[in-house]
Formats: sequence, structure tokens, C-alpha cells
Amino acid sequence: MAIDVLLSSDLISKEIKNSYNDYVKLFVGFQATLLSNIYQRYQSIENGHLVLFFARETQKKILRQKDYDLNSDLSFSKFWENHGKINNDYYSIIKISSETGLPKETTRRKILDLIEKKILGKQNNSTCFLPNEEYKKIYNNFINVEMLKLASLIHFISIKINKKISKEKIIVNLNKNFSFFWFHYLDAEMNYIKSCKSKIQDLELLLIMFQCIEFIFTKNEKNNNEYKNASNAAFISNLNADFNSVSATLISELTGIPRATCLRKLDYLVSLKAFKKNQISKKFFLGPDVLKNTGFSLGSQTDEAIKIFSNFYLICLKSMHF
Repeated sequence: MAIDVLLSSDLISKEIKNSYNDYVKLFVGFQATLLSNIYQRYQSIENGHLVLFFARETQKKILRQKDYDLNSDLSFSKFWENHGKINNDYYSIIKISSETGLPKETTRRKILDLIEKKILGKQNNSTCFLPNEEYKKIYNNFINVEMLKLASLIHFISIKINKKISKEKIIVNLNKNFSFFWFHYLDAEMNYIKSCKSKIQDLELLLIMFQCIEFIFTKNEKNNNEYKNASNAAFISNLNADFNSVSATLISELTGIPRATCLRKLDYLVSLKAFKKNQISKKFFLGPDVLKNTGFSLGSQTDEAIKIFSNFYLICLKSMHF
């Protein structure tokens, strides 16, 4: 099966906007799962962003093996074996800071923390992604979860461009050429998080918003499937309804962020008019600007987010074999 050579990131972006409600549901679910796992593993989204940087560079080095051996196995099953063969480069704090959007001193401090946690390590005086054996097992399990969610997104896009590809075949491709696809995915995710940080600053706010929206999406879908065919205005109006609310305690359980911190940050989101608060129940529900503040409005912020991932989807669809 071949993908149309006329397929472009602009076409994918257009189809995403045309199917905005359904796409957002998948994308929010993916990001909520990713960021929650990052926080719970590293106790900080910023720590996780740094791990993504070193993981991306690791995949890049593995891909370079193709320069010397076209038969190099880039599969997920060979990842840790390939990981053990590469020689890691030196990255300055200035470069890492620039790539992640984190301040230099924050970058330096958090890298030392990740080395102490034995997630990053030193190889020939270079800091690199060098996790211990226990972490590798956790990593493998989480990658399998991420693959399933990514496959759902790519499957969704394939339907919208009239080239329906089964999720099973997409997963086979992701597994077979894991380092290729994961390098491009990590690159897109890093650019997205960096873009969000430039607008929001506090990445824990991003995680809390995603989890609130994901919970409300799921709750709303169980109670009422009408949003699937609703206009964008009706869709948002229903999500803003008071019955679709969440508590600080629930968000703490979903994210791993302490309840007191969740409460403080949710109150801050209320001050931004992204959320509203029921003063009787003390629960929170979506304000009219929440989708805009998370980058999902049909404005310039959404355009940037969609552009980043449209390029990724294009690479995936043009590189898969069926």
C-alpha cells in the first residue's frame, strides 16, 4: 500500500482542523498519559523534558548506524542492544538549555538530579541516557503504552486522508523501525513542550490542564455522545457545564502532584479564567478560555501545535510499509 505522493503536512493540518473535536480528544489523552507518567517517574515535567532530549539524541546516534550498515536493525526489540553500542556526544549546558527552553542553571541542577537518580549517566565525560536495569523495564512498559496511543493518532489521520491503515499495521511498523519513528516523535514532542513552556511557563499547569480536560472528555463521552456531532461552540459549552467537574483530590491522584499543589494551581487557572470553581462543591470545571490556553483553540496557538505534529504524522505515513 502506498501513500499518495501529494500528501503534505498542510493537508494533514487542514484535516485535523476539520475534525477538531475528535482529534483533540485523542491528542489530549495521549499528552495526559505521557505527562503524568513523566511526572511520576521524574517528579518533575522539566526533568522529564531533559530525559526526552537525551533519549532523542540516543535515537539519533542509533540511526547513524545506518550510515555504516544498511542492514542495521532499528526495531524496539533491539533498542537496548543498539543503545549499548553507541558512543555518546558531549552536549554543553548552553545547547541543552537552548533545545529545551529551560534556564541554564535549572538545566544544570536538574541534570545532576537525574544522574543521582541513575536515569542519566556519564560516559567518557559525556552526560547521556544511561538508565539502570530496573528503569529499563519500566521504560519498555511505558513505550508500549505510548505506541498504542500514537498508533491511534496516526490511524485517525490515515482515515481523514482516505488512506485507512489499521492500528495493528501501524504498531508493527513502529516496532520494526522503532528508532527512526521514535527519534521523530521525540523531536516533535520536545518542540511542542518547549512551545507550551514559552506560553505557560509552569509545565505542571500544562499537566493539570491536560488531566482535567481528559477526565472531563471521558466523563462527557460516557454521559453524552452528542458532542461528536456538535459544533465547536456546542462542544465547548457542554464541557463547561457544571456537571463536568473535577476535584483537586482527583487530579492529584491522576497526576501524582500533591493535592495542595493541585489546589493552588487550579485556583491560579481560575484566576486566568481557564477554569471555573463551584464555591459550594469546591470542584473545578472548564472555563471558556481553557482550550485556548492549552493551545487547542482554532487560533495561532493551535496552528503551531498542529503544525508540529502534522509534520510528524507526514513522516510516519510516508515511511510506513504495508
